[in-house]
Amino acid sequence: MPVVSVIVPNYNHAQFLPRRLESILSQMFADFEVIYLDDASTDNSDRVVAPFLVDRRIRVIHNAINSGNAFKQWNRGVREARGEYVWIAEADDWAEPTLLSRLVPLLDQNPQVGIAYCQSMEVDGSGRILRSFDYWTADLDQERWRHDFIASGPEECAQYLVVKNTIPNASGVLFRRSVFEQIGGAIETMKLSGDWITWVRMLLVSDLAFVSEPLNYFRSHAGSVRSAAESNVLVLEQCQVISFIFKHCPVSLEKRNQVLADLRKTWMRNFHFRGMCRFLREGKPIFRQARQADRFLAWKVAMNILSACRKELGARFNIHPRKWRDKFLATWKAH
Repeated sequence: MPVVSVIVPNYNHAQFLPRRLESILSQMFADFEVIYLDDASTDNSDRVVAPFLVDRRIRVIHNAINSGNAFKQWNRGVREARGEYVWIAEADDWAEPTLLSRLVPLLDQNPQVGIAYCQSMEVDGSGRILRSFDYWTADLDQERWRHDFIASGPEECAQYLVVKNTIPNASGVLFRRSVFEQIGGAIETMKLSGDWITWVRMLLVSDLAFVSEPLNYFRSHAGSVRSAAESNVLVLEQCQVISFIFKHCPVSLEKRNQVLADLRKTWMRNFHFRGMCRFLREGKPIFRQARQADRFLAWKVAMNILSACRKELGARFNIHPRKWRDKFLATWKAH
């Protein structure tokens, strides 16, 4: 049986597949299988992959119909996996030849570690290196992610993952298959934050290891600005993940207040320039769903928004604060 199962989910990334597959097959640690999952691609991915199939470590699985969700592909890949460890190598990324040789020993030597990951480099569509992903965590701690470390999973959730997804790219992660299966796999109802909550759920029952050397290259595509609908989904899923962490981790009061303030700012960024009426109309259904995840959390954020909107939007639209407050409360209390 292979030590590592490398899952390569692909949908219409034919142009990036050669570099992706070459970076896998050239790994210095070679005891692995590759499970190539094609999610009903409509480009020439099949023709691109064909020359690589001479390597018997590669298995190909095609979906007749597009799954519509990356995390369904994660679960499908893990169900097919035979390795003790799993690497979800996204089709448009690539890795240094030493990625597995650096991460596998961390799991071998530390049975309590469920997730080992490395630093990533952000690259553009043409493969030009843009920057290290240490910028993503710099606001949490300037020095921590510049060094290798092993950390308690629950503490990592309570201190850092409650603020943001500090494991920003699955292609830089090697995880223990048994831990993924223990939590029941990825949540397939999430569209944008399924990776974040998967890491959280795994770290509630295991620990985390990090390698500061950038061994993974994460491709950031041009024109990837989120639509308004995606922004709404993202905020809702943020509420769900944060609520989950609040319920299962000993998050300090100071940290809780910081997270609530950040959520309020996120909502203000989404709706500030859309006008009050549109803010109420678009925000209401999202917060209805957020209340189902955690009523107190949703209302706490809503009240923070109310305070900010009275100042920032009330003056702009010449609305008296009391009228603004009454309309806000009447709208958001409605079921």
